[in-house]
Amino acid sequence: MGNGQSATGATIGAVLLVAALGGCAAFPTTCPAIGWTNAVEVRVPDGTSVHEVAFCRGADCTPGQPPRSAPVPTGNATPAAPGPLTAKPEPTDTVTLDPTPWRTTDHDGEVWTVSTDMDTPERGRVALRDDTGATIVERAVDLTWTRHGGSAQCGGPSTATVTVRQ
Repeated sequence: MGNGQSATGATIGAVLLVAALGGCAAFPTTCPAIGWTNAVEVRVPDGTSVHEVAFCRGADCTPGQPPRSAPVPTGNATPAAPGPLTAKPEPTDTVTLDPTPWRTTDHDGEVWTVSTDMDTPERGRVALRDDTGATIVERAVDLTWTRHGGSAQCGGPSTATVTVRQ
């Protein structure tokens, strides 16, 4: 009778150990090598004069303008002279795209949806523009993202909704 109780106790202990370790890194999650776009839904109540909505991530950006990737000379500074010519590298399957200035002229009623990359920043800036391209209003916005695909471990497409009044 003692052996049956030991075996039962050992079985229960093993089950508890497996359950406790189930969320650990013994079996790491493998995410598929894919990408997705996120969206910022900008609600513009009574936005009859709005022709375009632009968005950028971060608090110190300019909506609709690509981020600067290299320092720009100021004052009397002169850019460095180009170096010697070199042969172009062989083509690869990797494509490098310029930063996208996120903007849209498409909307469904008062909701303008601006597609962005996979980043989910906490802050951004939104600009409402008229049909001449002049900025009607520009505001910093706090972003709360709701994931609607993928998984908690791997991420997935998300949407943030903000309201900007004229």
